[in-house]
Amino acid sequence: MKAFVLVIILIALGGMLVIWYDGHRQVEEWYDNVARWNTQHAKERVVPRPSIDVSKMISVAYPQVGAIVGHTFTIEGQARGAWYAEGIFPLEIQNESGVVLQTLVVHALGDSHQPAFIPFSVDVATPYFAGPAQIVLKKANLRGEPENDASITIPIKIQ
Repeated sequence: MKAFVLVIILIALGGMLVIWYDGHRQVEEWYDNVARWNTQHAKERVVPRPSIDVSKMISVAYPQVGAIVGHTFTIEGQARGAWYAEGIFPLEIQNESGVVLQTLVVHALGDSHQPAFIPFSVDVATPYFAGPAQIVLKKANLRGEPENDASITIPIKIQ
């Protein structure tokens, strides 16, 4: 009798293993089909990017385009609340080729949950670089969605 129960248990376990393997294989095939379909139809799903008028979102008071600044300087301006996320947005100092020399976080000097312009100010120190550079102020985009990307670039010269 014990041998008979053991055989029944082994047959049941074997059946469950076959069912699990077949289900797992079907799920893998489904994922492969979805990936293949997405690859074939990727061009059809491109969402047109709306143009963001950056001049209505942010303005920089200092430094102006083409300004000559020292190794330590302050960037001042104002941006609308939508430019910030939780009161901050990223800023990069790049050389003229676009290589990032420094990345900073700019903090709002007021309540960034309003649609109005909110001032900002950030101190920059670039002690090991001199030459043509650019300041890139980027709109906060926490999810990294391309349609929410926007930036303003200000060419300067660091002495």
